[in-house]
Amino acid sequence: MMRFWSLLLLVHFSLTQSGLDSECTDTGMAPQWVQPEMKKLYAAFVSNTIKMQCKATGHPVPAIQWYKNGKLFRRDHRIGGFQIREHTGTLIMTSLVPSDKGNYTCLVENKYGRLQHTYQLNVLERPSRPILQQGLPANQTAAVGSDVEFVCHIFSDTQPHIQWLKHIIINGSSVGPDGLPYVRVLKTAGLNTTDKEIEVLTLRNITLDDAGEYTCLAGNSVGFAYRSAWLTVYDESLPPQWVRPDKRHIYRVPVGKTVKFHCQATGKPLPALRWYKNGKEIRDHTWTLIKESVAPSDEGNYTCVVQNRHGTLQHTYQLNVIERSPQKPDLHAGLQGNRIAVVGSDVEFVCAVMGDPQPYIRWFKRIVINGSKEDIEIFPFVRPPKDEDLNAMDYEVESLLTLRNVTLADAEEYTCLASNSEGVSRHTVWLIVIDEASLRLLQRSSPVHCSSAHTYFT
Repeated sequence: MMRFWSLLLLVHFSLTQSGLDSECTDTGMAPQWVQPEMKKLYAAFVSNTIKMQCKATGHPVPAIQWYKNGKLFRRDHRIGGFQIREHTGTLIMTSLVPSDKGNYTCLVENKYGRLQHTYQLNVLERPSRPILQQGLPANQTAAVGSDVEFVCHIFSDTQPHIQWLKHIIINGSSVGPDGLPYVRVLKTAGLNTTDKEIEVLTLRNITLDDAGEYTCLAGNSVGFAYRSAWLTVYDESLPPQWVRPDKRHIYRVPVGKTVKFHCQATGKPLPALRWYKNGKEIRDHTWTLIKESVAPSDEGNYTCVVQNRHGTLQHTYQLNVIERSPQKPDLHAGLQGNRIAVVGSDVEFVCAVMGDPQPYIRWFKRIVINGSKEDIEIFPFVRPPKDEDLNAMDYEVESLLTLRNVTLADAEEYTCLASNSEGVSRHTVWLIVIDEASLRLLQRSSPVHCSSAHTYFT
């Protein structure tokens, strides 16, 4: 009998010890916020990008889901969709529109617990130039004789004027004396053209001559917006050739910004692509290498090598990351001085500004109303940047005010006002408008240089 009770106690002890061991080896952990103090309110302007983060730790790694106004948020719930960076729990929405306003809740959960946090997003509306959906039109590669479609989705407060353009070469150059690209208008909206019709450009039975850059351009009373795509046409076995040769080798980019290195090539068969940093291969095989939120550690030489069985090409970029500090707008180039123009001519004022964050530029004209002077805002023509400026530091901006076929009523005081969160700067000039008779009198009595287009004070 004693032996029976001894065995029973031994079994009880073994089971109890086994339970303790099982409890001691359970290393599960409920989700915990990496940054417990997270903001709750976000406000962003239409067309901007918003990033909302819900980064958490836990074991096992917690899953994350996003809800909008209490309902599961899916990519097909908004035009343009959204991105989720799983490793940081970040929800990213680009090209904001008013309907994006609402409450966004992240739910982080594993079998040991759950957390949730709600952001309230307010989308601020303001008159804005048209917004073009990111990623469209998209680059295309097609064979000779096939059909190609480019698509461009446009959002605008007011009815935009839409055109499809093809970049062309004239006398061996892709740009004119004014620095603007040569283009040919392929399609423009008419009175009876629907939005769906103008948003699609169709090229039929393409040839090698159709290869090149195509641009969707949309404008309204506020300004212009455009996006471009490249058409690559192949016909026979070819060694690699650059789609758009890049003469730039050195890029100076401020800390925290994004830089894009383009290395698109064509060939038949399509060449393979490899990227290297300081001689070591990078696991990125896309035609455009994108470095987001650059830091000093990103500095170095980036080389792309494209190769098929017929040949090899390579190009190296040197990336210099510069420290940046906030500064109020600086009209470093300013405007030209006061101007004299002849009735019927065109006048241009250029306002070149540096600032960090990027300055917002506005133009004003002083007029007299009921005997008192007032400044009214006017809208300049927005000049697209040159190709070589696409990777320039984004706190360097330039605005062009163009007055067409001026009259005596245009003779007034004009002010360029640039502002950012660090301050405001302005520059003012006078425009004097004269008729032809006054111009001839001025030319006879003054040594200043005159022309029928415009004259500068000296």
